[in-house]
Amino acid sequence: GFNEAYKVHGMEDLLDPQTITRDFVDNDNSVWEDDAHGAKVLSFMKTFNLNKYIGSAPFADYILLRTEIGSQEYPLEELKWVFAAEYADSLGVDMIIGSLGYHTFDDSKLNHRYSEFDGKSTIAARGANKANACGIAVVCSAGNEGQGKWRKISTPADADGVFAIGACKDDGSRASFSSEGINDGRVKPDFMAPGQSVIVARPNGYYPGNGTSYATPIFAGAL
Repeated sequence: GFNEAYKVHGMEDLLDPQTITRDFVDNDNSVWEDDAHGAKVLSFMKTFNLNKYIGSAPFADYILLRTEIGSQEYPLEELKWVFAAEYADSLGVDMIIGSLGYHTFDDSKLNHRYSEFDGKSTIAARGANKANACGIAVVCSAGNEGQGKWRKISTPADADGVFAIGACKDDGSRASFSSEGINDGRVKPDFMAPGQSVIVARPNGYYPGNGTSYATPIFAGAL
């Protein structure tokens, strides 16, 4: 969700009628009242508040699509991600930026296995590869499981057609929370970008945050 994103100083023009938004969870066109994670991610790219905060791609055109259900975790969300990617393709986008990922679910019987993370098996990975085959650059966060039980990256970051982005510290070393690679010999994440104590823009000001979700838009702006 993009809760109150238009209230961030430097992103007020999101309320322009030409801004395309779509909520694939509630099946409507309003994304402003849901979770704020997407708004925080967007701030790293779109914010243009001269002399205070300038994002990595402030003059790009953005389409805001919500697919994540904040209160639960089920494979259905992967399918909604694919629906959104297909919709984005229909609008002619050049890039999809996704700061989310999946590996375990509320129902443990549905959990992914490490063997599924071969870049082509999960619903999200298959959709991401299809989007890439259509000429769309797909950039996704690697995940924040570096210190958790899972440890590895999530999907769709495992897909061959995805730039998987990990988080590093100011000195270039891996942030300890940033998910590690996978077990099939491929090099993932593909790139690292600043993601520890990076500055988030919100309606009430600025604060430091951590996550590969934040490294992803910082990297994406360079593309």
